[in-house]
Amino acid sequence: MNPSLRFLPLLLLSLLLAAPATAQDDRPTDSQVLFIISEVRPGTKNVGLIWGGDVADRDARMKSLARIAANLGMTLYLAEINTLTDLAEQYRRLTREHGVEVLWVVDPGKTLDTPQGQRFLIESATKSRVPLVAPAATWVRAGAPLTVQKRDGSIQLAVNEAAAQATSLTIPEKYSATAEVLASN
Repeated sequence: MNPSLRFLPLLLLSLLLAAPATAQDDRPTDSQVLFIISEVRPGTKNVGLIWGGDVADRDARMKSLARIAANLGMTLYLAEINTLTDLAEQYRRLTREHGVEVLWVVDPGKTLDTPQGQRFLIESATKSRVPLVAPAATWVRAGAPLTVQKRDGSIQLAVNEAAAQATSLTIPEKYSATAEVLASN
């Protein structure tokens, strides 16, 4: 093998790892969302990741997320939801067994992107006083405390003030000027 080519696989791997964790330019990267979680709920150690079971890139993203979380001093717990029946059981496992302090719906897939799944997660998290980082602004309008958005290349928070307050989220000053308040009831 040509000596100059033996480092090619290593170079390709490093370029892949440096790529954004999400494929869409209009979505924040996974590292941006985890960083925001660390800022709106300082001291968070355990984060529950909720993923629809029909999401294709979960395993690759999970490895990247684990590295990012470790750098932030967090431990991640995964809940894969294949049916709405799984949702209650997985929610209990995350909150009771793992004591998650924040829940993040990374990608709802088809299973969770329903009114029933959305309502269950929002109501259960609010009742348990566990902040729920939603996948979209529609969830915030429905009662989730927060979603992280990307607008014109900048990170913006969409906030439901009442839900954020009920779950002890603090929006840092540097985000409050650009935060979009979608609900305050």
